[in-house]
Amino acid sequence: MPRYPASRLTAASPRRTLSGITTFISGAPITPSFTSSVGEDIAGSASASVRLDVIGDARQPTVPGTFFNTAAFAQPARGSLGNLGRNSLLGPATNNWDVTITKAIPTGLGEGRGLKLQVQAATARSPRVIACPDLG
Repeated sequence: MPRYPASRLTAASPRRTLSGITTFISGAPITPSFTSSVGEDIAGSASASVRLDVIGDARQPTVPGTFFNTAAFAQPARGSLGNLGRNSLLGPATNNWDVTITKAIPTGLGEGRGLKLQVQAATARSPRVIACPDLG
C-alpha cells in the first residue's frame, strides 16, 4: 500500500469528517388472504379458516409496483382448506441511510476553539415504508 505524506492527506480533506448510520431491516411477515364474493362456504366448516392455494412462485412480482406475484395464488377448491402457510411472504424491506458531513474551521482564538459546520441527511437514500401494504 502506498504511503502518502500527511500534508497531502490534509490538503485533500482538511478537517472534514464523514459519518453515518446504516440500517437494513427485512419486511414483516404477511399471509395473503382472500374473500369470496360468491358468499359460499368453501371449507365446509364454520370454524375452519380457509387459505389460498399456491400455484406459482409468489416472490417474483409480475406487475410493476408490487412486491409479490398475485397470480401465484388461487382460491382453493370447495371442501379444501388451501395449502398456503402462515406468514409465508415478507413485506417490503427498508434500508435507512443517515449521513453527516462535518467541517471544522479553526478561529485562531486558542487551541480547541473554532467553528463546526455540519450537513446532515436523514434517510438519505431510503424510501419510507410506514406499514405493510393492503393485500386486499
